[in-house]
Amino acid sequence: MFLNWIETAKELVIKQNKEWVEILTGWESSNSYSIFDEQGYKRADIFERSKGLFDNLLKQFWGSHRGFEAIILNTNNTAAIRFQRSAYHFFSSLTVIDEQEVALGH
Repeated sequence: MFLNWIETAKELVIKQNKEWVEILTGWESSNSYSIFDEQGYKRADIFERSKGLFDNLLKQFWGSHRGFEAIILNTNNTAAIRFQRSAYHFFSSLTVIDEQEVALGH
């Protein structure tokens, strides 16, 4: 189980994967990250789920205040954990959901 691995890991390294189009133009696309363990082995990927052009436009204008959904996929490419946050003005709330669709916390 993915959560068991996270709990016993001594160190996690998370690296953002950048796309050339984003680097050259500055136009933000959906974020993606890779999670590595203390020995440098890739253990999981994180992908921001985009719902199309409207979501992409919101990202350009709302920046870090936009709503988003991100999914951690384990090495079997199955969803292990999901994060959800609604757009906000002042205070944000992030919901963490496990693979059984149980909310782990806010």
